[in-house]
Amino acid sequence: MSPIEEVIEKPKIIPAYVVNVHLEKATDPLKAVVDTGSPISLINVSKISMAAITQYETKNQNYAGINGSPLVILGLFHNVVKVEDFNVTINFHVVPEGTMQYDCVLGRDFVSCPDFKITFNDKIHFEPTNLKNHELENELLLINDITDNVIPPLDIESSLTNAEKLQLEIVYNDHYVSPVRKAKPALDYEMNIVVKPNNSLFHFRPRRLSFYEKGEVDKIINDLLKRGIISPSTSEYCSPIVLVKKKNGNTRMCVDFRELNKIVLRANFPIPIIEDQMESLKGKKFFSRLDLKDAFYHVLVNKQCRKYLSFVTHSGQYEFNNMPFGFCNSPIEFSRYLAYIFKALVDSGELIIYIDDLLVATETIEENICILKKVFKLLVDNLLELRTEKCSFLKKEISYLGYRVTSEGISPNLENIRAVTHFPIPKCHKDLQSFLGLVSYFRKFVKDFGMIASPLYTLMRKDVEFKFGSRELESFDQLKNALGSNPVLCLYSPTAETELHCDACQLGYGAILLQKQDNGVFHPVMYFSKRTTDQETRYHSYELECLAIIYVIKRFHVYVYGIRFRIALRLSTNLTNCIICSFSLEFNLE
Repeated sequence: MSPIEEVIEKPKIIPAYVVNVHLEKATDPLKAVVDTGSPISLINVSKISMAAITQYETKNQNYAGINGSPLVILGLFHNVVKVEDFNVTINFHVVPEGTMQYDCVLGRDFVSCPDFKITFNDKIHFEPTNLKNHELENELLLINDITDNVIPPLDIESSLTNAEKLQLEIVYNDHYVSPVRKAKPALDYEMNIVVKPNNSLFHFRPRRLSFYEKGEVDKIINDLLKRGIISPSTSEYCSPIVLVKKKNGNTRMCVDFRELNKIVLRANFPIPIIEDQMESLKGKKFFSRLDLKDAFYHVLVNKQCRKYLSFVTHSGQYEFNNMPFGFCNSPIEFSRYLAYIFKALVDSGELIIYIDDLLVATETIEENICILKKVFKLLVDNLLELRTEKCSFLKKEISYLGYRVTSEGISPNLENIRAVTHFPIPKCHKDLQSFLGLVSYFRKFVKDFGMIASPLYTLMRKDVEFKFGSRELESFDQLKNALGSNPVLCLYSPTAETELHCDACQLGYGAILLQKQDNGVFHPVMYFSKRTTDQETRYHSYELECLAIIYVIKRFHVYVYGIRFRIALRLSTNLTNCIICSFSLEFNLE
């Protein structure tokens, strides 16, 4: 075979059709590739001014490159492109630097211009035409519309400028999306399971499912097998499954680990105190909350322990290779796992973690983005994935651990307020217990909560018949109205001027922890209330006030110990003065 024939038989290389284009009001030409396979035109962010970029409003329209990787769109750039003797108005999609080889890509929105016809041979030629429709040959395929694996746009604070949003999007792309993942995570970590001695084996039969439910289970099992999260099992331990509906209507398969949880020794690791976490947000103005995808599945289970995590379905028996949901030690183990990964950031106060919720709270946008770079790197290094559609970036107001957090303070989030205000009148002890559990989580927002709720707690006693009368209804409505008014508490500061206001009566004790804010006004940080006991209801008023001081200082010990503060009383007697003097030996009272 001749050398010429060898060349002919090799696949023909499609030429890159590159042209010089000029943008309106720009002096230097740009190198552009004409790509008839691309539905949109692209331009490199480094070739234009950030101030000229407008916000990109997606309507479930996302794009991917030829290798299937998602294309990050930073915004839109409207300009007139001059190619030879033709001027075409284009809405460029702005992409990060390094996305493509050339300065810009001219897609089908350019080549469909009716003013000219394009022919592709060894070179690209533009000819004037009046035809509005024409066929093009030798098309190149670079970018395609995609509907599967859609990556939603970032949820960024709407009041920020386009330049600030663009800065965050570039960091997200360069430090989270684009980096190549390694085969194994940087942290080598496995969960171990220790069972109690003399434990008994358990093995459940598969629960009956409908035809539809079997199909849903099969889909979930096949997905978990494909991802390596579960494997077939012959373990002597075996738990049943339960199907529940998600908020979006999809089916979730849960494993009922209650029998396993009874025989397992509980893991120990300090879960952060929610109040401490909320108080660390004092003075912060910008909040980025990150939600991890399939959080627990990122932790491997020791091979010797996987037999305990076995479960059965209609199609067979399987066991978890990765840490599952529903197992009693999973939250503790995952907290420990994240604490190891993000230790430096947590210790420095740059990152706040509560189980699988990651929060970056800062005073400035620049500081927030700088910390996000570090977080993204650790996520990539340890193969942790974000659920992008549930992440929020640079927000001035954010929902965290049941609270609505702003720079002004905290309040119950709207979802919980709605749950309280729409709660129906209780018809039994169980209904009332649910209501009290809901409102008591936010009792620090309600002045005299204990006294207002006293009739309801009395009704919860075992020896009291359930009768929801006018007194209980009044208490019920008062609590709903108090939380429905959207109360706001300031966050505690150890350096702010502090006061404790105390009061007491036969029904109970009440107090307010107040601190002076930047505007010079004292604002509530927390309310405290406590019902009197049967014996205390017979005390004199000054004895009750003395007890109020004792209870209040014990309750607010973590806030007032070591700082200078004042106590304000409605009454003042020799006995209360003696109590205050005794506390002044331990506390710094004015």
